[in-house]
Amino acid sequence: MNNNKIIWLCILLIFSVMTIITTISINQILIKNKEIQNKKQEETLVTITNEVTERLGNGFVNTLIIVESNTEIESITFPNEDGTNIKVSTSKLKVAKDLRAKLEKEYPITVVTKNGIVTHKILKIETTIADIVKVGDFINYSVGNWTNADIDLLGNLYSGTSFPKKCMNFGGFGVGISKDSSIYNTTYKTGWRILSTNSDGSVNIMHAGLPMSYCWEASNSWDGTDGRLAETLKRNTYFKMFEDCSSDSVSTQFAIPNSAHCITLAEVQSLPENLRAVGCPYFLPQKSGDNGRGLYVHSTGRIYAINRESYGIRVVVMLKSNVKPLIVENQTTHSTPETAWNLNLSE
Repeated sequence: MNNNKIIWLCILLIFSVMTIITTISINQILIKNKEIQNKKQEETLVTITNEVTERLGNGFVNTLIIVESNTEIESITFPNEDGTNIKVSTSKLKVAKDLRAKLEKEYPITVVTKNGIVTHKILKIETTIADIVKVGDFINYSVGNWTNADIDLLGNLYSGTSFPKKCMNFGGFGVGISKDSSIYNTTYKTGWRILSTNSDGSVNIMHAGLPMSYCWEASNSWDGTDGRLAETLKRNTYFKMFEDCSSDSVSTQFAIPNSAHCITLAEVQSLPENLRAVGCPYFLPQKSGDNGRGLYVHSTGRIYAINRESYGIRVVVMLKSNVKPLIVENQTTHSTPETAWNLNLSE
């Protein structure tokens, strides 16, 4: 073998060794970079949340987008209502932005932190019952008939099936009577209506009639000083039976626990007079000043004070946001019990 061949073999050998070393070094660098990137990823926590602040109707909501990171944020690409994007440069750990969003539309959000971590999220706000129904609409919510267990919740404050004559007693109903029906001669004899909607997608519903009666008999030793007549009407325990129907597991799942209560002054004042009035008077869980007189809604919808009487009770319950009204084709109004929304639970 001549010297030239030996030289070329040596060169090839050296080149091969250098190639192997270079390849190993590059792989080591890539592995090291990946380890560094993974470590950054593990150490960097970016959260993107949103909270609906107002439901605007017509398929739109106002929502507050909140971006938080434990590493300084370099930029955030937010969506605009018109579908375009806006890039915001910052060095903060927390950034908030308001967005008027269309229901069911997808809005992309991209966050880049100072250490190069990129986080993507698609914001999509789903339609809830609060986006579909209107105040005053009837809905097919049902809590069945009065049971002994229901009446036991009232303890010694239950006076029987006659209207109560003893102060601070409930009555006018009994076992086997429908809790969905009115015990007074109200405009609507049965059913439930939408009272108001909430920003979280839930709704408040009110009895269309008066399913209970209550005796208010004020004196100097009662609501004039200790407030027991009004406080009794503020206790959720006495209305819990309107959240639950033991014979209907679906109805039980509709209501938010501990939400049932006697309709309040603020709730009545939020209604137009035609929805305040039910044809018969009903009490509110507030008293009128220190004289012990009780506030009540007159059959005309106006609010007055009275010293001694047995009037009805109008019950309110809150329904969960995942309760869905079933849309019936060609039915555009739900203003009567016959055209009430049917309800279902979304998955």
